Amino acid sequence: MDPAKHSVPDRPAAGRLRGKPFTPDRVELEGNKLTFRQGKDFFADLEVDIFLHLEAGKPASGHKLVVRPAQKWTDGIPSLHVSAREGDNLPDTKFVNDDYALTLELGQPDKGKIPGKIYLSLPDSQQSFLAGTFVASRKRSLSEPPDSEEVPFLQGKVEPAVKKGQTVWVGYVGLPAGDDNVISDGVGSAPFDEGESGGMRNTSFAPRTATLRFEKFVPKYDLSNLPPGRYLVYARQENGPVSWRWTDVTPASRLTVDLKLDPATAGTVEIKVPAGFEGRVGLTPADLGSPAPTNRAIQQIAAGLAMEAEAKQGVATIKLVPAGKYVIRVSGRTDPRGTVDVTAGKTSMAELSEARK
Repeated sequence: MDPAKHSVPDRPAAGRLRGKPFTPDRVELEGNKLTFRQGKDFFADLEVDIFLHLEAGKPASGHKLVVRPAQKWTDGIPSLHVSAREGDNLPDTKFVNDDYALTLELGQPDKGKIPGKIYLSLPDSQQSFLAGTFVASRKRSLSEPPDSEEVPFLQGKVEPAVKKGQTVWVGYVGLPAGDDNVISDGVGSAPFDEGESGGMRNTSFAPRTATLRFEKFVPKYDLSNLPPGRYLVYARQENGPVSWRWTDVTPASRLTVDLKLDPATAGTVEIKVPAGFEGRVGLTPADLGSPAPTNRAIQQIAAGLAMEAEAKQGVATIKLVPAGKYVIRVSGRTDPRGTVDVTAGKTSMAELSEARK
């Protein structure tokens, strides 16, 4: 517990946490949060989060820090979250604000990686510690825009501003150049507090990421590390309007695509379904560009735009549909079952044709 006696071993960081061997298999610096994580599941088996007080750009020039047990959180030392999980239970997280000892060094970043050294001693009865070297993956915080290491990327804002607690979804369906593959991703969140909180980042398809944040209740998004190709980018409000645009992404693209969710430009569609029909009916834009997307891409577009409704008493009613021409489809199917023209402020009537034999 005396930093003067910390001798960082020249080996990958390891130690003991809550009485268990602790060998982190993932180290990340996201914004000001340095995470040491062990475990492959969504929730880590063991994890230590160190919340550093770094100025903007500080990680780029390296950082050295020594914390002594006598120091208190009021001195501006990092706060710690220490988590352990038993079996399939949720992690048990302890908050450590003082009484610990820490020696930490961050080196110069290189291609999204930052080397470092750590010696951490925790004030628990199991004498938890972590000591050794590491290489952290640098992840930007939600408030940081994408940089040169995440090209190609799309970014933009969604208008108008939303209300506290109102969920917005953004995402894409991509048709990468040179193959028949289809990729898609999305993220949804709602602002709280004063509209500056509530953002989220989806890393399910890393290195591709989808990020949504709020500035005074205005949604701002970015979609990064995209393979070159043709993309349908969309935004929608929960139980609200939807908007989309097609755009071409090149290897060097840093594109801004702003989207507007405007109920005044939308109408309602009422689709009569055959007797005995049960299920959901949806709409996809009639003009999907050239070459026409594959059936799999059409399914992804339908899921992303989510313009569908359950048939009730022989009619499926889909509200807040942007003006334009649409193809009617049964949810989960790609075969066309009719078309309909939508006019802003009006209700358009259509009929679901019988399935093709």
